Amino acid sequence: MIFFKRLESASKRIVKRFLFNYYCAKIDKRKTEGKKRIGIFTILGENWNSFRTMYDYAKDRKDVCVTVFVFPKYDEGRYDIGLYQSTMAFFDSIGVDYTAAYDIATKTWISFDSYRFDYIFYDEPYPVYHGDFSITKIYKKARICYIPYGYSITDSEELTKIVMPETFFCYVSYFFKSTDVAEAFMKQLFKKVGFKNHTIVDLGYPRFDLYDFKENVNKNGEVSVLWIPRYTLPNINMADPSAETSFFEFKDKIIDYAKTNRRVSWIIRPHPSAFSNFVKNGVLNEKDVNFYLKTINEEKNMRIDSIKDYKFAFEESDILLADFSSLIIEYLLTGKPIIYCGNPDAIQEKQLIDAMYCVRNWDEIIDITEKLSNNDDPLLEKRRRYVSSIKKNNRSGEQILDFITAQ
Repeated sequence: MIFFKRLESASKRIVKRFLFNYYCAKIDKRKTEGKKRIGIFTILGENWNSFRTMYDYAKDRKDVCVTVFVFPKYDEGRYDIGLYQSTMAFFDSIGVDYTAAYDIATKTWISFDSYRFDYIFYDEPYPVYHGDFSITKIYKKARICYIPYGYSITDSEELTKIVMPETFFCYVSYFFKSTDVAEAFMKQLFKKVGFKNHTIVDLGYPRFDLYDFKENVNKNGEVSVLWIPRYTLPNINMADPSAETSFFEFKDKIIDYAKTNRRVSWIIRPHPSAFSNFVKNGVLNEKDVNFYLKTINEEKNMRIDSIKDYKFAFEESDILLADFSSLIIEYLLTGKPIIYCGNPDAIQEKQLIDAMYCVRNWDEIIDITEKLSNNDDPLLEKRRRYVSSIKKNNRSGEQILDFITAQ
């Protein structure tokens, strides 16, 4: 029985590989000498920074046409219309022209038959797109490209498999690597599904284009702390060190501290899925969430950050208090200090660990915060050296577009 299951699986993979190569050849054959046509499929405004510099560069080019499509997210049998509306509002606010894939009033989808693209970028590798726009359909019409929405700082095989599912990447033609870990995993995956028409490209990470390392300014004892707790559940998967969340341990301590220490302000930005995940799994209810948000909003030196573009919170804050998160790397590029309250075992690079203030409890968080507020920051040079080791330049988005248009 096991033999026949393996044979069936191998047969399906061979057929899938044949079809993928067939459609790649068909797409390449129809390319013209005119403008390169690129589509960006997006669901979350928070993912836009992966494309921002590439898109801005494309606007000044006459040899390329980029169209942004906004989709409602399909999750647990329904489309999240509230999220869809907020994503469209985000693009309106930053002046990015886009095509709405779904008409809320008429409950109809756009027809993709009227479009002809050479390349399509997806902002997430998950089955959250409407069926007609899923990768299993679109790979037959355009070459698929992918820029990771997060910078991988772990070699956790379990987490890597989640964020790089074979069901998506077997259809990807061009994978723009963010890290060596991502590249190594993708090499294994592409070898498994067949290397032909699968290419790994190393041109740097476009989100890094948005940051310049700056010296700390004199804070005079007043600082703003940005806290980014994970969406995971308490004690849900202790075998995976990246799964730990500080939300339940620190949510009340931060409020109590803020009430008596007005010189420290707090920007609280949970993962976008945090509250919905907590409610869905019964660790909080809607009443708990609303009370928590109300309590924070009543304090002058606290606020919940729900703005799609997290760069505003980066700019406003002086210190990052973080669980395991890919945003750690982006914040580090600003030059500002990070207090890491996650499990150090979740991060593979010792040089990164050494560039952050790793803490074990609340007292250590307060101690380091107060030292940093008085400009006592002994890890500044370590942060600078680490950033220099991972950042190529400020042109990754441009170079990716140049690469695509040269194909």
